[in-house]
Amino acid sequence: MTGDPRPNPTTGATDSQGTATTGDDESSSGFGSTGFGRNECQSPMGYPFVDFCMGEPQGGVCECDDACQWQAVTIANETFPSSGGCGYYPAQVACETVWGDSCCYTVTVYEDVCGKGRPLLVDGHAQVAEVRCSADWTDASTRLEVPEAAAYWLRAGLEEHASVASFARFALELVAVGAPPELLADCAAAMRDEVRHAELAFGLARYFGAERSGPGPLDSGPARSSALRDVVVATVREGCIGETLAAAQAELAATRATEPSVVAALREIAADEARHAALAWRVVQWALSVDPSLRAVVSSAFAEADALQLRPADAFSDAFEDYGVLSGEAVAAVRARTLDDTVRPFAAALLTTRPSAASCTL
Repeated sequence: MTGDPRPNPTTGATDSQGTATTGDDESSSGFGSTGFGRNECQSPMGYPFVDFCMGEPQGGVCECDDACQWQAVTIANETFPSSGGCGYYPAQVACETVWGDSCCYTVTVYEDVCGKGRPLLVDGHAQVAEVRCSADWTDASTRLEVPEAAAYWLRAGLEEHASVASFARFALELVAVGAPPELLADCAAAMRDEVRHAELAFGLARYFGAERSGPGPLDSGPARSSALRDVVVATVREGCIGETLAAAQAELAATRATEPSVVAALREIAADEARHAALAWRVVQWALSVDPSLRAVVSSAFAEADALQLRPADAFSDAFEDYGVLSGEAVAAVRARTLDDTVRPFAAALLTTRPSAASCTL
């Protein structure tokens, strides 16, 4: 982390580069300038963090409980721009300290990407390329003029393109933690799937009236931590939860769409996302066999799903479901059902099974 953020001493949100995103002219009296060891309060894995004061110390001790952490989330959701996700959620309390007569905290947050598959997270935010005029990604022609559907599928194409980079990074992380060959092979296959998904999405954007478009350059950001603990937590969030939800949403969208090209694309995407989700679950299962002590952090990562806001930020009405665009109500319902019927039971089974790691003598 670089720079001297100096957020407001009551509430302040700072991105992972140490840039204050809120505060006023009095913010120079905040944590970054006096008395608060910023170098001891770094955000894990590049996530944004929030500084704020809440309550008084009890017996000279401060403790950021659930209500405290959700206060940080409220500040983050009011401060950081949305990149198409559903909001921010607590990731870790980095610091707890007494500031005068108040308890003051640094709480890191992460972005729920609302079941849109494996995002490319850079500094805690979902990152996509800028759209540009391009004939490389589709040769489709316009059949219907539906600007809302065109815009939706254009954004989807950028997200699918970013997932290629996300899986490339995931492959490097799997190599770094010594994952077995079948996991590496399936990760490589997932990258190819995401290229195909991007082509399908850009084709549908063109079908509904967009210009021939594709992604521009995309900065995938710095490498993330390759510690097994960090890799497995990210896999729970982005794969076991995110891609399981994405598969369910695509499957539901396919059943409600009426345009044949949309139905075919969504069926293909749903099947692929289900395989990607299965890969994530297998990675976590393997990690627990390698290091059973990770069970607690995996359990905590799954517990965060209980707090997810289920309605997407970019909610549509049901007027566009013929074109593969689910309504906000439908997205919320399928997310809730998938969390209840799939994610939580699978997580419980994963955490109660005690796999035996294979041993060998070299």
